[in-house]
Amino acid sequence: MRASAVVEKAGIPTASLVCDGFTGQAAAVSPGLGMAGLPIARIPGHVDGQSLEELRDNLRAVTADAVIDSLTRPPERPAEAAAFEPGAIAARGSYE
Repeated sequence: MRASAVVEKAGIPTASLVCDGFTGQAAAVSPGLGMAGLPIARIPGHVDGQSLEELRDNLRAVTADAVIDSLTRPPERPAEAAAFEPGAIAARGSYE
């Protein structure tokens, strides 16, 4: 995701490959990188839990189209992304 954020900021479209169990984390991380709504291409299931044939079928059926869309269409940035300031302090306090 970090590399994708840098490349997107340079004006080059990207697609981050993300397994099902990590799509929420990807959405949560991208605003902190200064790129809310960073394009992801979902990989169904988890790559380590699939046979090569299952993985290949999932990549062809789902992931490939998401990669193509991410690379050929302008990314849709969430409306709340405009209000987010990278590096802004979200909480104050101590461990006590």
